[in-house]
Amino acid sequence: MIRNYANIPEKYKSLVESAKKMIEKSYAPYSGFNVGAAVLLSDGTVITGANQENAAYGECICAERVAMLYATANNPDVKPIALAVAAY
Repeated sequence: MIRNYANIPEKYKSLVESAKKMIEKSYAPYSGFNVGAAVLLSDGTVITGANQENAAYGECICAERVAMLYATANNPDVKPIALAVAAY
């Protein structure tokens, strides 16, 4: 886990920025913990996701799961190579 933005390799900084933008799309009325994620695929595609909560906590889905499930469902032959997660 990289906590200091200055230490992130340059090629991944835009991935982190994509994850940070997705925080705004988060739906977390119960925990108030907003999370965004971005997955970089081997072909250069970036897939994003945000956490989604439900009153039934077992039905909640984390941001990284949203992004990874979408990426693998829609690009089954393209491997994920990096994942960024951002929260506030």
